[in-house]
Amino acid sequence: MGLHMAGFEVHSTDIEPQPNNPFHFRQVNALTVDLSGYEAYHVSPPCQGYTRLRHLSTKEHPMLIGKMRERFRTEAPGVPYVIENVEDAQDFMENPTRVCGSGLGLRVRRHRMFETNWDLPGVPCDHKWQDLHKPYKIYVGKSRTDGLGYRQSGIQPVHGGNHNVGGNSHFLKSVAMGIDWMTEHELNEAVPPAYGLHVGRHMMAEVLRRRG
Repeated sequence: MGLHMAGFEVHSTDIEPQPNNPFHFRQVNALTVDLSGYEAYHVSPPCQGYTRLRHLSTKEHPMLIGKMRERFRTEAPGVPYVIENVEDAQDFMENPTRVCGSGLGLRVRRHRMFETNWDLPGVPCDHKWQDLHKPYKIYVGKSRTDGLGYRQSGIQPVHGGNHNVGGNSHFLKSVAMGIDWMTEHELNEAVPPAYGLHVGRHMMAEVLRRRG
């Protein structure tokens, strides 16, 4: 959505069905999809293989950052690309840039790393701004909180009321992330559109620069 807001015509793929995807979508393996005909690429390989939690599981998770980078360099040389992943993946990325939702004005402290073959400015944390603007509950991810995925910072949930947090977690996540078209499971895997808009604006400038 953020890339769309930045002016791109978005063609998206995933190996799994994505019935709530609002754009042109094809269910296909990213390692085999035809890359020809595009002016830019943005991929978010599965993150499970890069998180610290991988050591607690016996299941093997795909690690596709290097494979996608190689695809871009050999099959689409010179075309701007973005590889996005979690903070723990930065050791597998080349000169990644960090973006924090708090610096984008969101109620989300979700750090994400972006590898690019062009210069992308980062977005530093602004947690102090979040703490000064209460009341709200901030979504930071289940592994770092009490299991619900929220850290209390104020006296009410987002948009107020005396609602039970557990019963309204989908609503709170939707508001905090700026996404109202996904299931709660999809929200847990998503990157807020504000991240894509930040990246997309700079990538659009790079596309136009390379057009000459």
